[in-house]
Amino acid sequence: NQLCPFGFYWCVMPLIENYASPTPEDLALLKSSLGLTGTQMAKFAGLAGSNRWRKYTGGELPRVMGMYKVFFGRSFSFK
Repeated sequence: NQLCPFGFYWCVMPLIENYASPTPEDLALLKSSLGLTGTQMAKFAGLAGSNRWRKYTGGELPRVMGMYKVFFGRSFSFK
């Protein structure tokens, strides 16, 4: 039984092996459905600002949103 650096057994936090990044369309739909601005969505995803949010939702080659940013956003709620 091997422990992780935090002292927990590995079985407590299983690895996510089949992560599929949300598409730019998925992110735009999320923004629209939440009724948030680009700045608010940047905060939601732990990004520096709305210009960073746009890099995930537009342009010729939008960035792929990593699993940790999606997890970060899902861990918060807006009121």
